[in-house]
Amino acid sequence: MEPKVFKAALYGSNDDDSTWLIPQFKTCLCNPSENSLENINWDVEQKTKCQENTILHVAAKSGNHKTAEKILYRQPSLVLQQNKKLDTPLHIAARLGYVDLSSTLIRHTNTQAQITESGIRHPFRKVNLLKNTALHEAVRHGHHSIVKLLIEQDRNLTSLTNEAGESPLFLAVDRRFHSIALYILETRPDSAFLPGRNGMTAMHAAVIGNKIVEKLNKFLKRHLNVKAAFEYITGLTFAIATQEDVLREVLAKCGSEILEKRDDFGWMPLHYAAHMGNVQVVKLFLTKKVDLAYEKVNDEEGMSALHIAAIKGLKGRIGVVRTLVKECPDVCELLDNRDRTALHVAVESGNRYAVRTLLNMPEFNDLINDQDRDGNTSLHLAALHVRRHAILIMLATDIRVEKAILNKVGMTAADIISSNTQLSQFDKAFMISMLKKEGYMPSLERRIDVRETTSVDENIGRHERSQETKQRLKMASKDEAVASESGAANTARENNKEKHHVTPNYDIGYNKSYEHVRNIGTINLLVATIIASITFAAAMQVPGGYDSKGIANLRRNSAFKIFVIADSVAFGCAAASMFIHFAVALCSKLLQETYSYPIRCVMLLTIVSIASSLVAFIMGANMVFTGSSHGGFDGLPVYVASFSFLIPIFYFFFRLIKVGLLLIPSVYIIFYNLGMAIEKAIDQYALVLGLAGVFPPVFYISYRFFSFP
Repeated sequence: MEPKVFKAALYGSNDDDSTWLIPQFKTCLCNPSENSLENINWDVEQKTKCQENTILHVAAKSGNHKTAEKILYRQPSLVLQQNKKLDTPLHIAARLGYVDLSSTLIRHTNTQAQITESGIRHPFRKVNLLKNTALHEAVRHGHHSIVKLLIEQDRNLTSLTNEAGESPLFLAVDRRFHSIALYILETRPDSAFLPGRNGMTAMHAAVIGNKIVEKLNKFLKRHLNVKAAFEYITGLTFAIATQEDVLREVLAKCGSEILEKRDDFGWMPLHYAAHMGNVQVVKLFLTKKVDLAYEKVNDEEGMSALHIAAIKGLKGRIGVVRTLVKECPDVCELLDNRDRTALHVAVESGNRYAVRTLLNMPEFNDLINDQDRDGNTSLHLAALHVRRHAILIMLATDIRVEKAILNKVGMTAADIISSNTQLSQFDKAFMISMLKKEGYMPSLERRIDVRETTSVDENIGRHERSQETKQRLKMASKDEAVASESGAANTARENNKEKHHVTPNYDIGYNKSYEHVRNIGTINLLVATIIASITFAAAMQVPGGYDSKGIANLRRNSAFKIFVIADSVAFGCAAASMFIHFAVALCSKLLQETYSYPIRCVMLLTIVSIASSLVAFIMGANMVFTGSSHGGFDGLPVYVASFSFLIPIFYFFFRLIKVGLLLIPSVYIIFYNLGMAIEKAIDQYALVLGLAGVFPPVFYISYRFFSFP
């Protein structure tokens, strides 16, 4: 196509006298009887090289309907011509939203279809490479007026699907053009049953709505003055329809049958509503057909709507759980393909809010201890995912939960926790103590193993392994013996352990724990040595110095006496800690026996020595600087030292509150929401709270220091 012809078609104006139109082309269009076309060698059948667009396709890009009228006057057959993508000019006009141009092309399409010798019966059903009709293009881009024009010409256009399997109604709902969807439903109600992508119907698409768009639509529907102002500013008028309007219209036109349609993934609309946490839609569906609550997804998991709502995710899912149980109380008994209840799913996904909700429902009283296909109760699953302390505590503190149930590999919840090498010794001790406090009983197998572990551990050393590690080693050896007798059974057991990531590796777990203790001991010895050195030096060089007889000058001062006592305590505790390190190493060497490291004892001694050395410093500095200057310098060392020491004190204090919340399960459960908020705040803002705790001393120091007499 010649460039001047292309530009003439693209930039042509509605005004015949416009200077934008190339003079030669303007002349040939306005006066077709003249020979100017031949003079410029212009051919109406010219096409672009790349996309094979005709001149009418080019004119359709600009939306100039008068230019299109002149081109069609010269060559009417161009209205049905397709380019390389098989787009007609009407496809382009509908896609770009040119209403006047679309109306012109529709009129000429009807005329051309009637006079064409081939007798085109349905000219508006021409499709492009993606099998999209002009209606698909208009719907996809939300051009309501063009949609009405096309449907008025051929109502059966709404029943055509494109290459992706999308009908115009499905596209309208999927793109949140609810007003277009309502118009199509009013025109052709049966189009609601047509499938969309992945076998979804329009009902599926309506349920999977964009919450932001829905909130905006509802806001504009409630505040019509805002809508009017927007229309006045933009000059556009639009109808407002919400997701709920479309759902109700689909149900009114199609009945409850459409709610039973499944997509290619086996999901019904109710499953998607539960997944999205849309309580109102769930209520609407159950009102139409309550049996939908018992339908399960057709996949490997086979979960029901209640199972899906129990999975951790959107906040509205808890409301869906309550709604489903309220409308269908016996839905609680429904199991998925792995024999899991909704409580199993909630625990496994870490949804503590759903766990708490289900535990508080009387419908779940007899289901709390149900076992899945692997024999795991909800407590077993909480132990498998033990990092979620809140769920384990809720279950452990519930008197209805049985603690001694064995799964199919012969393990209780406590056994699973003990065998988890990813947990620290502190975490294990804390979790086991929670279960013991609530009636924990070890499995019979583990109690037998405890009696038989002495001979196994004699070669390792009586103090080298803890009692818990002895039990684990015996269990490992017992499993090996069983494996030699029944390989198939043992293989299944090991596969199940690997599935839950609790296959024990006892030597590695012990080595990690032992290295951790050694590191603590090394650091503690270093700190004790430093404190012993500085406190010994302070005792030799007391504040105030000595007189000619070698007696301390400030010996009668009460602060001096406190200094001496604190310094002596600090030195004594540090020296005792150093001696314990030496004694443990010496005794182990001489007696050829491994002694366990008394970590609690030496840590206590070190903490006391640190605190005593701080007191000694404060008292000594206070004696030296008392009365030495004006302006509040008196006692300044006390304030500064206290300020420095209070930062870590407050920091660790607020961190310990978090642990304290977990250590008091009854209080934790009663004030669960408050506890979660406090825990989150402490976890994120512990340092800030620590600094806030020392703000008053800082203010007081500043006041005293800058207040001159």
